[in-house]
Amino acid sequence: MERLIDQELAKLDAQFTEMGVLVANKIGAAGRAMVVGDERSAKEIVTQDHQINDREMQLEQKAFEIIALHQPITSDLREVVTILKAVSDLEHAGDHARDIALASLQLQRDAYLQPVLTLIEQFSKFIEKLMRDMLTAYVKKDWHFAQTGSQLAVEANAQHVKIYEACVDAMKQNSDQIERILPYITVANALEQICECALNIGEWIIYRRTGEIVELKPVTTVDDN
Repeated sequence: MERLIDQELAKLDAQFTEMGVLVANKIGAAGRAMVVGDERSAKEIVTQDHQINDREMQLEQKAFEIIALHQPITSDLREVVTILKAVSDLEHAGDHARDIALASLQLQRDAYLQPVLTLIEQFSKFIEKLMRDMLTAYVKKDWHFAQTGSQLAVEANAQHVKIYEACVDAMKQNSDQIERILPYITVANALEQICECALNIGEWIIYRRTGEIVELKPVTTVDDN
């Protein structure tokens, strides 16, 4: 016989998944708006940021209600803790998507910056896919995929470094245009932060399955190279 708490956990799971889809969509939309210079879409992402914040608060309230009213056992509590932690990472990822949209409004698409923009477009698609794949792993409770996060972090770092180096080269060749180049670095950094959020969600997927708190290899910042 299904327990009442199972029904409540299923609802919580569904709400988390819906929020995850919303965040992933905003990440993708921010990346596309940046590449094509779609100011209207970028401004919509910024003004609609409250949608993600509202969902985070609703999920947190529901999670605390489950703890207070249903006295969850250990495995149930892991489910709730996983969502409480992962929802915070989703909200942060949404904030970084907003930052990309804001930065895209400042981007100057001069011809000499096209190679940088191309690299960022590739990175943006990679990060969007990473987040979507990690959310799919959450839905399917695929902790084995979550464990591949360390490999994905290496690839993400490599792409981030390429963008940073391309920006530095552009600055050296166009020293009077540094302010026009800096927003590209801001976008690359925001994408890297979204990667870290996705990896954090992977860590909580593993925790939900094993009860162990693990640390997937963190994304190495360009300052560490």
